[in-house]
Amino acid sequence: MTEKQADPNLEDAIDMALARIAPGLSPAQADAMRQNIRFALAANPTAQEILRRLGVRPYVKRSGTVSSKEVRDDEEAKGTGGVR
Repeated sequence: MTEKQADPNLEDAIDMALARIAPGLSPAQADAMRQNIRFALAANPTAQEILRRLGVRPYVKRSGTVSSKEVRDDEEAKGTGGVR
């Protein structure tokens, strides 16, 4: 079974949570705390929404007006269809 790729936002949140207390913990205690925090953040819907909002936003190539033909061509190229 392959391990799920770690979410960098989740790992950053864990690092921030442990930053102040980690120096006083043994490596085993730090690992246990890291696992507990990871589980709590991954299982909580509110935390998931916050982490989703912190995620990488898509790159915007340009701003401004886009013709409807460009949108249709882009949808057809991606195979997403679209409402016409």
